[in-house]
Amino acid sequence: MLFHVALLSFLALTQACSDGWSAVNGIDDCFKVFEISKSFYDAEDWCVQNGGHLASIHSSAEEYNLHLLLGGRSPLIGLKCASATSCSWTDGTPYDYTNFVYGAPTLEYGSCAYLFSADDQFYSWNCATPMNAFLCRMTNTTENPCSPGYTQYLGSCVTVKTIYKTSDDAERECVVEGGHLASIHDIEADNTFTNLLLSLGLNQNAHIGLRLQSNSLMQWTDSSIVNFQNWGWAYPNTYFGFCAQLLGTNEFGAIGQWSNIPCDTKLPYICMKPQGVSPVYAPFQCPSMQYFENTGTIYSPGFPLAVPSNSTCEYLLAGVEGSILMVAFPYFAIDPYSTLSLYDGMSAPYPIAVLSGSLPTNVAFNTTESIMKMVFETSSQSYGDGWEANFISILPAPTGSTARATTQKTTTVRTTTVRTTTLKTTTTKRGQTTPKSSSCEPQYLYAPVMIDSPGYPLGYPMNANCVYYVSGNPGKQLVLDFTYVDTKWSKDYVSIRDGPYENSLEIGRVSGMTLQNNLRYITTTNYVTLVFVSDGTPGGAGWVVSVSMSP
Repeated sequence: MLFHVALLSFLALTQACSDGWSAVNGIDDCFKVFEISKSFYDAEDWCVQNGGHLASIHSSAEEYNLHLLLGGRSPLIGLKCASATSCSWTDGTPYDYTNFVYGAPTLEYGSCAYLFSADDQFYSWNCATPMNAFLCRMTNTTENPCSPGYTQYLGSCVTVKTIYKTSDDAERECVVEGGHLASIHDIEADNTFTNLLLSLGLNQNAHIGLRLQSNSLMQWTDSSIVNFQNWGWAYPNTYFGFCAQLLGTNEFGAIGQWSNIPCDTKLPYICMKPQGVSPVYAPFQCPSMQYFENTGTIYSPGFPLAVPSNSTCEYLLAGVEGSILMVAFPYFAIDPYSTLSLYDGMSAPYPIAVLSGSLPTNVAFNTTESIMKMVFETSSQSYGDGWEANFISILPAPTGSTARATTQKTTTVRTTTVRTTTLKTTTTKRGQTTPKSSSCEPQYLYAPVMIDSPGYPLGYPMNANCVYYVSGNPGKQLVLDFTYVDTKWSKDYVSIRDGPYENSLEIGRVSGMTLQNNLRYITTTNYVTLVFVSDGTPGGAGWVVSVSMSP
């Protein structure tokens, strides 16, 4: 397919840099070297307070032009690496250039980096060790309404993220930055996004925000109308998967066309958001004020750029007298060795939940008192984007209502991947409890309903692939409360799908031990699909979930 691709370019900013900041040849941004001894995290906070971030570098030409500004100094830059192949810049721009002295970061020396002025190469550095200089980069946003790393397109801002992620993880990352995976509504946008992808030289396809329910029924993750399609020959075909990619290669069609793929395929991805929307960058240090009242939002240190290592932060959330507190996590992604512990009250000896890894969107926890204590402890090799927590003070509902509080036992929440299958079906009536059986036939259920795993509480079968399709009244949302979970962590799990299909968007994955009713999930429609998977070794007692309809 032949098409014309409009070249993209940033408009050069003509306004001079602020006092003390320097313009560098060929770069629209402004730079400043601070000769102050600070660790990576303190230096990033300093740059943010001064309107920028630790500097990102995106080409050998940029690096060459920065040489004179350094003046023999070797400053910290904004690069942090989780592995030898996975690094990110603190300003959120693509990791599209590297110049480590040994070809890759030397993680035994540290996961951060500095620019050595003698040879203009990157050297690994311990993030917690102070360096006597650091380089900040500030974007002049007077004429550019988009965040760093984003390109202006009509009324939106667009970027290609070069870190490979599944479609669900990519969508969550885009949401953190204030947008969604890109939606495409005409051939001009298709050509523009294709050109942006090709300009990075990745020779790779990229996730876009289209989700398929069938070959003819599909939707964009930003909920915009599906009014344009550009499928390659023989696509769409849900045999190949239920997510979509924009082709940057000609393997599945012409460059610029689309094909559908399994949603767990890891690819670069394209984010799009409205102009003027910027992500929230939390300081890299624990908050100086750790007491929060009634309602608000809390972010982990460094969110959403990184998680500082070897840190312990405490937060006290207080509601009005006689209330309980509910905290929900719109986003949660940390390494499995860092933990966030939630305590019911000031002096509770044990947490009601210990969270780590990745959590589904908006999983919520309640207290029985008007105070919740949160303790965030990070590991020595922490990674991930961190977490966002929304909390609210709630007065207990009158007797007989559906409001419930949690008991004081510990939950450890982690996640894993999902497999599904198709089996024969059975049906229960509205309000019924599913039969206690070791069988694993798909069941079509109506809320409200209590669902038990096969064989509960005597143990579930090995190699199970169980599917439960639950529906409620039109216009209602479904509320899922897991009252008991006892499965092998990461081996046996329940996948929660927001919709009537096994391939609907996954909003939760539950496994491990949960001994109280504090795992809650809420759908966006009147449908939910649960998929229970077990491996070939004996597991625990099973699980119980209550599915009700929203008021």
